[in-house]
Amino acid sequence: MSYLKELEKYYFEQTGNDLSFFDNHSIPRSELSSLALYYDYCSCNSEETIRSFIIDYRKAGKYWDSLYIHLRKFYDFYVTIWNDVSHKYFFELCANVYLDEYKIQASLSNYVTQLFDTHIPNTTFIDLISGFNFTNFYDVLDKNILYYLVDKSIMACTCLEIAKKRKNIDNVVILNDDIKNIEKSQIEGNVSIVRASNPWKYVTTFQDYVEKYKAMIMPGGIFLFQEYSEHRLLFQESNPYKQNNIASYFRGWEEHFVINLDNKRIFDSLIYKRP
Repeated sequence: MSYLKELEKYYFEQTGNDLSFFDNHSIPRSELSSLALYYDYCSCNSEETIRSFIIDYRKAGKYWDSLYIHLRKFYDFYVTIWNDVSHKYFFELCANVYLDEYKIQASLSNYVTQLFDTHIPNTTFIDLISGFNFTNFYDVLDKNILYYLVDKSIMACTCLEIAKKRKNIDNVVILNDDIKNIEKSQIEGNVSIVRASNPWKYVTTFQDYVEKYKAMIMPGGIFLFQEYSEHRLLFQESNPYKQNNIASYFRGWEEHFVINLDNKRIFDSLIYKRP
């Protein structure tokens, strides 16, 4: 049985609902896996996730009423299992469907594939709130670096783990936990980079954890903040970096920006280098 057929079977057994509503709107049933990932992207807000899915998928709200009721049923189920490891099989099915149906499409080649180069071999890279999009970097990882990916979402970590196995990557460690719970004792090696991409989108109090992870960085290492260039967040007068006076956390560290003006799918970077 295919991953998608098994996923449909699992969903029906858990909820009594089938996926025929996708067919009625000319949407592939494999989009069920996207619904699971959308929830993480929309900061675990089911109403915002439904709205984004309908707008992004159909570019208009004319399908709102007919789709909403079915999507609401899905998220009434999904929010109860989102952090429940006993439903690991559901997440594994979703992840395999997503990777099979979407990660092989040529259209995804526009996704970011540029990851900051540490320039310090045999050190450790910690990525906070990695999300499933870190799989876009798997083909360009430095073999001489040990990567720790931290995310509290079971779905995101399952995608990361399955993609890692498919590509036979042996220098990535995935920590399925909240960033507030991670301790240096869990991390091997000297940390040359701590990276946080769009951190305040997912953790509104991210500034509370800066000191903790800053203390893990070796001399000459960096704390790397990245935001998608298309949003130009670092240029905005009112942004979380200014609101939380992040520069004050790094007094005595070298600060510089890397701004990308041409490719909107690349990151703008704010970099603090430890003396």
